Amino acid sequence: MTLDVRLVLALPDYSTPQGKKDLKTLFMLGNPTPMQGNSRILVLSTESVYEQQAQLQIRGHIRKICSQYSDFGAAFKSFGSDKDNLTDRIAGNVGKVLVEQGVPLRLVGVQVSNMKPDDAVVEAQVAEKAAEARTAAIKTLTDFLDQDPTGTRKMVYRMQVLQELTRTANANGHNTIFLTDLEGPNVGVLPLPGGH
Repeated sequence: MTLDVRLVLALPDYSTPQGKKDLKTLFMLGNPTPMQGNSRILVLSTESVYEQQAQLQIRGHIRKICSQYSDFGAAFKSFGSDKDNLTDRIAGNVGKVLVEQGVPLRLVGVQVSNMKPDDAVVEAQVAEKAAEARTAAIKTLTDFLDQDPTGTRKMVYRMQVLQELTRTANANGHNTIFLTDLEGPNVGVLPLPGGH
């Protein structure tokens, strides 16, 4: 499945002693870049610190959480549940990774959205439904043909299939003649309706 996870992170409160210490840590963890137009000023963004220090681990945790669901339906059900939902589980793991990695960013919020199954899964489900419909149609047809003890239905059906094969081949620019026998348990001439 694919999903988008939006994280809202905040810088440390640098008005407190701990915040000042965390801010120094951010500059050690991050990779400041020169400000556009003034190379003497270095800019450090929360995005760059997150990408360099926590993104890979957080993605790994999100994949692990998603893999614990048996299928997309179970994950989607958890996505909307009131307790222990997918968003809460991801938020807990994001906070855990930030602490484990020593990244002094504060997690303000997490939002999971745009959750959808893989295209391959959807295509497989569509193919499965189509196969089930074909199987049901074949069973209906074979049951109908088997209900005729004289074998006339099977013979007529066989002739119609051969006629359609020939028509398809001829439509492609080929001149096709299909030769076949009428062997079977009930060889004979097709009976005509009474009164003719």
